[in-house]
Amino acid sequence: SDLPPVPDLEFPPGTFPISDVKKWWREKAEEYMANRKIPTDGLYVCTEERYKGRIIIPYYDRKGKLIYWNGRSLWPQSKLRYQGPDKEVGIGKGDVVYMPGGIWPQPGELLHVCEGEFNAMSLKLSDLWAAACGGKNMSDKQALLLADFRICLCLDRDKAGKAGTSVMSNAVSMLESASKTKDKLFVVRPPKP
Repeated sequence: SDLPPVPDLEFPPGTFPISDVKKWWREKAEEYMANRKIPTDGLYVCTEERYKGRIIIPYYDRKGKLIYWNGRSLWPQSKLRYQGPDKEVGIGKGDVVYMPGGIWPQPGELLHVCEGEFNAMSLKLSDLWAAACGGKNMSDKQALLLADFRICLCLDRDKAGKAGTSVMSNAVSMLESASKTKDKLFVVRPPKP
């Protein structure tokens, strides 16, 4: 199910598709994404003001409306790696789920839920349905948005991923028991290096 209607959201000033920006910005953004082996299609870069130097990752609802975006810093030394819209917009990261390209699967599909957008993009490139909650938590609103799907949690092996597995499993299990749907939750962990 979708959230109640939210005000129209715009990207920050100075945000452009990566393919449309000046050469220097395009090269920085392309290099950043190439290091992650992810194409730049559907991604933006901000070249001005508060979000300058960030890849802008759009979140779309099931109807294709922009409902949120996350700005990922191009600079690893940045104190604030992720930055979304101001809270005054009325919607936050815990209210949305990221689906690569804004394409939502059909109800009942197996959906691989990750922590971050880049993880979800990588899984989508492998022809798997993927989504991201934007961190190690899954809010009740996010769980409701995912209620139509069978969930496979695919979290990192680090401390945050271990904590997230428990938190997200609880959120999905709550929905599973409420809907009386069996075999809705799966968990995979990356092997030890």
